[in-house]
Amino acid sequence: MKDKNNQDILTVTAKAEASLRAIIQKHNGASVRLSLKRKGCAALSYMMSCVTDPCDLDVQVKVSGDVTLYIQSNALMFIIGLTMDYVEDGVRSGFVFHNPKEKGRCGCGSSFYV
Repeated sequence: MKDKNNQDILTVTAKAEASLRAIIQKHNGASVRLSLKRKGCAALSYMMSCVTDPCDLDVQVKVSGDVTLYIQSNALMFIIGLTMDYVEDGVRSGFVFHNPKEKGRCGCGSSFYV
């Protein structure tokens, strides 16, 4: 997906797009916001939330015709180049983030650093 200046921001797989679409429909058209939070022993963690009124500073990224993702503006520099996927492995399911800027993760995998 690209921003209005045609710069690559992130890649959303087909499974992740379908899951985003389902979340939006379940929450009556609310948007999904991707942000970062300081958490865990490695420093950063991805956070997703449903928002009905995105922040004015959020970066709006069109995933497809009916799916829009908002990215917290101060998280953007850590998210550019990210691939967002959705996996189901029998025991758990959820969004998975593959970030080429990531230098390491904490032992439990809940946070990362760049």
